Amino acid sequence: MADFPCFERYLRKRERRSKASFQFTFLLLSISIGIFSIPFALQAESYSSHRLDDGLYSQGGGRNNISAPRIQEFLKEKEGSANNWKLDLYSQSRFRSQKGGRTQDQQSRYEAYGALEPELQWVNPSYFQPFLVLAPKIGAVQSQIVHNEKSTIYDFEGIAGLKLPFLPGNSFLQAGRGFQRLDRYGFVFNDRMNFVELGLSQEWMDMSLGFSLVSGNYSSDNLSLTPRDWKEDRRNLWGGHMFIQKSNGSLAYGNLYFYRSLTNKQIPTYQDSFVPSESLSYLGADLGSNIFDTKYFLELGGNSMKNYQNLYLPDSYQASTELSNTFFTTYAKLGWKDENWRLEATGLLQSKQGYFAMSGPLRIMGGETSILLGWNTYAERWNELNRGFQMGGIFIDRSYEIFGYSDWHTSLFINSANLELGRAYEGILHLTKKSLFKQEQHRNFFLASVAYARVLPREKESFIIDEIQIQQNPREFLKFYFSLGLNF
Repeated sequence: MADFPCFERYLRKRERRSKASFQFTFLLLSISIGIFSIPFALQAESYSSHRLDDGLYSQGGGRNNISAPRIQEFLKEKEGSANNWKLDLYSQSRFRSQKGGRTQDQQSRYEAYGALEPELQWVNPSYFQPFLVLAPKIGAVQSQIVHNEKSTIYDFEGIAGLKLPFLPGNSFLQAGRGFQRLDRYGFVFNDRMNFVELGLSQEWMDMSLGFSLVSGNYSSDNLSLTPRDWKEDRRNLWGGHMFIQKSNGSLAYGNLYFYRSLTNKQIPTYQDSFVPSESLSYLGADLGSNIFDTKYFLELGGNSMKNYQNLYLPDSYQASTELSNTFFTTYAKLGWKDENWRLEATGLLQSKQGYFAMSGPLRIMGGETSILLGWNTYAERWNELNRGFQMGGIFIDRSYEIFGYSDWHTSLFINSANLELGRAYEGILHLTKKSLFKQEQHRNFFLASVAYARVLPREKESFIIDEIQIQQNPREFLKFYFSLGLNF
């Protein structure tokens, strides 16, 4: 027990060094951009339609507009209306089931999720335009992995903010609890968090330039909003996002971001045997450009993620273990689209297997409907972690009309990946219906997906005796995913 004050002083010194290093890095980054470019801005995005993001898979899964505060959606809709408030009702339902897994416990598993969220938005069209968003949430989850588990979800979104007319351009300050998407495809964060955000944006010629600074905290496991859960597992986050967007021409958008997350852990008691202190750092960019004309497009992106863990082991007295890993990720996408067709070729490279976002699923190459992407976030042994991950694929989407109802989509992902287990191939078929009711624009969707993956094992197995090695049989996996989002 006498060693605890030493351990506490060590953690405090480590945290001070981490904060000083972050501040220096962030300052250097800002100065460099200020010298070599026009004034960009930092901006994340909180938006009401995050509950309908599964409907974006028919467009490749990414989100273009990471550039506006939550209330701007409402301000655009209320132009010409005398109402200062708006009430929406969102309903979400998801079901996923997978056959086949790495271990016997994972051979057959499923998860069913449902939630209901009424959302009230209010704005006062005065000088500062104060606004308020309130959205209580109640939901239920039932899952079967090893054991059958049921749980009820109680959550909410509550955001208050105002416009800052004394600052240049469209400036705002908002704070509360809400959804934030910090990058295009979910490589960093796309989930709910408690945050304070300062943002500025400026129209210049036919471009929008902006920035936002974000500070807040979140729970890594989507725990309920109880004091005990948030005391035991809360991660602090801060950073910023710069962006430039152009409505036409060669440069469509560009985002540059840096975020850091630190765990908020209590000093362990003697009974604890394993208490990690962890930090995550993400530095990256997303770029998109039209080629020749608006039908052809190119997307490039990537980031560097550093994961640091300090493990405290009381049984070894003063001994502590430090683990540090750096992951480099890059993706490229070349595509073509017209009114009815969309074709994409995508490549994803990662220096190590086991990459993960702070919170939320990846949205590229099939996202949550993919089997192989889920495999990448899991590594059993260090040699698996250091192997790296390479994945390539094509995406084809066809939109059409049935019985007078438009916005039907049939999509196909064909992916191939190099896993630590072996070479893997995957096919994902999507059937999507947007705008479920006539006279509405993409306010509702339904998605049905089936994915099949086949893995050719790299390792051999013994036959009768160890001296006789034969090739393992291919492993097969099947995954179903259904999602429904409604907005009234």
